[in-house]
Amino acid sequence: MPPARRAQRTAFPVPIPRSALIGRHHDPATLRQLLRRDDVRLLTLSGAGGCGKTRLAIEAALDATDAFPGGVSFVGLAGVKDHAGVGSTLADVLGFEGTDDRPMADVLSAHARLTLHRRTLLVLDNLEHLLSAADLIVALLDSTPHLHVLATSRTVLRLYGEHDYRVSPLALPDPARPSTLDALRDVPAIALFLVRAKAADHDFSFTAANASAIAEICCRLDGLPLGIELAAAHITTLPPLVMLARLRNRLDLPQSGYRDVPSRQQTLRNALDWSYDLLAPAEQRLFRRISVFAGGCTLEGVEAVCNAAHDLGVDAMVGVSSLIARSQLRELRQRGEPRFTSLETIREYGLELLAGSGEEAVVRRAHAAYCLVLAEEGHAAITDEERSGWLELCTLERENFRAALAFLIAGDHAEWAQRLGVALHALWDRPDHLSEGRAQLAAILRLGNPQARQSRTWVNAAVYAAGLAAVQGDFESTRALHHAALEVSRVLDDPKGVINGLTGLGFAERGLGNHVAARSWFEQALAASRHMDDAWRIAAALSNLARVLADLEQRSAAAAVLHEAARTFARIDDSNGAGWAFHQLGEIAHHAGDLEEAKEAYERGLALFQRLGHEWGIARCCLDLGYLACEQADRAAASAAFAEALRLLHALQHRRGIIQALEGCALLSVLEDDPVRAVTMAGATAAMRRASNLPSVKTRISKLRDDAVSRAWTRIDERAARCAWDAGALLSLEALVALALDGRRVPGPPPTENSSDRAGVLPPSHDQPGSRHVGRAPAPVTHPVRSRCSRSCRR
Repeated sequence: MPPARRAQRTAFPVPIPRSALIGRHHDPATLRQLLRRDDVRLLTLSGAGGCGKTRLAIEAALDATDAFPGGVSFVGLAGVKDHAGVGSTLADVLGFEGTDDRPMADVLSAHARLTLHRRTLLVLDNLEHLLSAADLIVALLDSTPHLHVLATSRTVLRLYGEHDYRVSPLALPDPARPSTLDALRDVPAIALFLVRAKAADHDFSFTAANASAIAEICCRLDGLPLGIELAAAHITTLPPLVMLARLRNRLDLPQSGYRDVPSRQQTLRNALDWSYDLLAPAEQRLFRRISVFAGGCTLEGVEAVCNAAHDLGVDAMVGVSSLIARSQLRELRQRGEPRFTSLETIREYGLELLAGSGEEAVVRRAHAAYCLVLAEEGHAAITDEERSGWLELCTLERENFRAALAFLIAGDHAEWAQRLGVALHALWDRPDHLSEGRAQLAAILRLGNPQARQSRTWVNAAVYAAGLAAVQGDFESTRALHHAALEVSRVLDDPKGVINGLTGLGFAERGLGNHVAARSWFEQALAASRHMDDAWRIAAALSNLARVLADLEQRSAAAAVLHEAARTFARIDDSNGAGWAFHQLGEIAHHAGDLEEAKEAYERGLALFQRLGHEWGIARCCLDLGYLACEQADRAAASAAFAEALRLLHALQHRRGIIQALEGCALLSVLEDDPVRAVTMAGATAAMRRASNLPSVKTRISKLRDDAVSRAWTRIDERAARCAWDAGALLSLEALVALALDGRRVPGPPPTENSSDRAGVLPPSHDQPGSRHVGRAPAPVTHPVRSRCSRSCRR
């Protein structure tokens, strides 16, 4: 028996087939040879829809795993609709989580050049509707010789260097030559039908009585695997002769190749027509309506959208089970609630039926309403654990949210679009979704008449758009959006909205370096808060004002303002606010070099956060206490503080904080007289900053760290230092956290000859992600790449 094959585990693994590849006797061997050739960088499996391109690509990818030590990733593009979606998906595959103002082709090219150093295979499935994204594929292929692309498409990509491999339908029996039963069994199309029919009905037999009918069915279906499988699935209710009669005149539209035919080829449409006719009226209704879901759905979604008016005519679970049994739906096996999806060919067929049924607008509106309710659940009073689950669910439903927004925007449904945009802010406020969120919110803000753009919901959408722009460093846009939100809030006579607008303008000007203007806006926000006599807003405004006073080197004034803020927070029993006020006091003292005062303030803030169980606050204070301990040469305190901060930040998935904690561990490594580990971790964090587009800001702490790493660099051989730096840049996040916390020997890719530029640290950010429980105390740290580096350098 041939050895078992196993796909390399990646974020986008190759699907494991649940059945054998049938009828493809020569294709796997040919593709195996092509994929191993260095001169075949782009291989396209082209052919008619439903001819088996995806299944063959999976087989080829699994067979080629050993030829691609850099990994094999499988990316299904059926649910992606445009160039931007392809760019976002490819960024996910390559592990790029940052933001960048450059064209996506340039961003992906630069990232691939930095990270791909071994032979890597990228499988892009269902590419025919995304030919406009060919520039992204070209950019990736041109960026590194290590990347190979295997694409499936109904259309040849027509790119220079492309190798086109035509995937034909399965071979059919020769009608001019009589065949025995044994000979017919070996015909690929018939072999597939027999295997699938036997799986559907164990009592099924291939006999002389049904052989000719089965052969004719396969011919009527043009040997297309999808059509054959759909037909064979109904063998229990339709014997071959009856099935053949129902298929008569169903295939009168052969593959035309014209550009103006529907998105899926005519032969498959006829097979799907036939399958659809087998459904009961209520099942047909469910089949049409369920096609509105993009990327799958849950049973709850089916009930809410497909039976919104209680007119479905069948229980949702019974209907879904029937569609699964009839191969119209598939159940995705995963943790938690099951999800249901269909082949994209079948879904597009269902959407065309929905459009012709006269009920499309009603169903799409119900789908948008369901998505809105689902998104707004995250804004209710829920626990951190529930919010974490909500974010995971939102990630699964991302394609449905996109489809709902597309419907609302196209129909100029301003109010619902604004609400959905606001509700999805938490999903978009992530490095890999920022640009999409900004684009969606920009489109939403333009909807409706002037009256629709003068509502509190519109203001909230503008404020969230401004926040996403600020994260990307686009403070000009941030300022413009806050100005617009402020004007609408004034028209609405909304004092809280006005305060938010004034505060937002203060942060925008501060981001632009206009500290005097920022101070003016923060002072206006403080005055408005005092006018409202809102203690919490007064304290928050004082905290914001203190930031810009510190920027203006007015330390005493900033400290006085913060003490007032802390007292105000304490008066209203807001320990969280008081904790951040003390943390700010620590930052001011730390920046001024008053380490004892800074330590006292940090520890007061830490105590408040610990009392609350506020993991982000605890992590932030521990991080700063770790840097302070390094300055005081207290290695034990620094190690404990950094370890606790890193554990919390890793559990919270707070990438910026993780980078700062790892940079602290690099500094600590210098103090612990381990220059190799220090350079390794510095190389790792520099690479992470570039990948996440997190700029380096010069502070006294960053200077301290950079000077220490430079000293470590000079203490070891130049070549060894470069080796350690590059080895760190190639370590995974999990390996880095293990290196910093537990000192485990984590295998990583071999170092390269190119060293990377060093980067500094990012100033603190008080954004608060969700929380999770964190584990045990820190363990001693050892270096997992020293031996590999030394061996490489000796060579």
